Amino acid sequence: MRTKKRLTYVGAAVALLLVVAACGDDSGSSSAGGATTAGGATTVASTSASPTSATTSGSAAATGKKADPSLPHFKIGILNANTGVGSSYPGVEAGAKTAAAYINNELGGLGGHQIDIATCTMGADEASNTACGQQYANDSGVRVVSGGYLFGAGGAFNALAAAKKSVLVGEPVTPPDFTSPNVWAYRGGIPGVLNGVALYAASFKPKTVAIINSDNAGGQQAAKIMQAPLEAMGINVKLVFVKDNETDLTGPILAAGADKADVFIASVATTACIQAAKAVKDLSLTAPVVTTSQCIDKSVQEAVLPQMEGWYFVQDYQPNEPIDTTKPAVLAYRDAWAKYGNGPIGQNGAQFSFNNIMILEGLLNPLGYDGATADAIAKTLPAFTGPVFGGTDKVACPGPAPFTQICSRDYVVQQIKGGKFTLVNDGKFFPGPTS
Repeated sequence: MRTKKRLTYVGAAVALLLVVAACGDDSGSSSAGGATTAGGATTVASTSASPTSATTSGSAAATGKKADPSLPHFKIGILNANTGVGSSYPGVEAGAKTAAAYINNELGGLGGHQIDIATCTMGADEASNTACGQQYANDSGVRVVSGGYLFGAGGAFNALAAAKKSVLVGEPVTPPDFTSPNVWAYRGGIPGVLNGVALYAASFKPKTVAIINSDNAGGQQAAKIMQAPLEAMGINVKLVFVKDNETDLTGPILAAGADKADVFIASVATTACIQAAKAVKDLSLTAPVVTTSQCIDKSVQEAVLPQMEGWYFVQDYQPNEPIDTTKPAVLAYRDAWAKYGNGPIGQNGAQFSFNNIMILEGLLNPLGYDGATADAIAKTLPAFTGPVFGGTDKVACPGPAPFTQICSRDYVVQQIKGGKFTLVNDGKFFPGPTS
């Protein structure tokens, strides 16, 4: 068996792109200035999660100033799948509430007003999504909505659009997240990560790429997002689909030609990351390995961290690793979680949801409590150009078709070295596709 030095393993839990899915995890800054253009839109040059400590680095240093609970409260609604087997992500609500507590207790709230987080019970079905959208649309106190993991939100987005209310989605997963006109995302979500996987794989200048991918409708669509750009670059791609519950991935990895390919991509569920790591080790594939945050899951680390030595991880947010990071947004997240968090800091969805609320606070604080109307927010969200709290430096809304509501598909990479996570390129984001 021939093993090439540039064999690369990429694991992404993206099997459910266009269907109910479990997807990647989570994690800006500066002061938001506003100038009105001739068209009436507010042009926001940059936004801080903490206007009182605005920097272009994404700092959100605590000021010690508390919101005044006697003033009217500012309410942000949370849309997120939080019930049902395989489609419940309580970390999203936990992250949002932690951010609100941090803002209220240490950043002075929104212009002195306390931020409240409104929640609604919904699953992966369109009916419950629509009902929650209507609930927020009819609640005059909710002026903006933060989106978590959404798997049937088209009806919810329509209901909110009718009420002229906007949504900032933290993790774009399905088509309504990509195209609904009142919905925006400053991180790439599944399309961004998958494009990042393809681009990072291409950076090894391979002639051939082997891919194993989850065998379902969503996984087949996910594979296309990676396969198409690679083939457009003249790279030969061999693809093998696998079941997420397979207990041995040695056969599929060999069937994909990973022992002969220059780069190996595995687009599999989190549980399959463990089997993939074991197979790569058993096959003595010693070349670099690349994966997404799905394979950073604590369950994977606990089971196969030594086998993942040298792996690279493609993500669309500034990760909570490495432990000695100096990234201000990550440090703010850790500080806030230690004081106000509920449950494990690494629970799925918590970090990107925390970031989303911090972003909204930074964008809306310059508008003030009275000025942060639904109409003003609808102009402010697409006018934002970055830097993004916990994310990339620049965003541009709308994004290129077919993901028009995704304003950036930049990605960041980290690697395990000596059993520890290290940031590639000092944690700077690599540019995503612009067309």
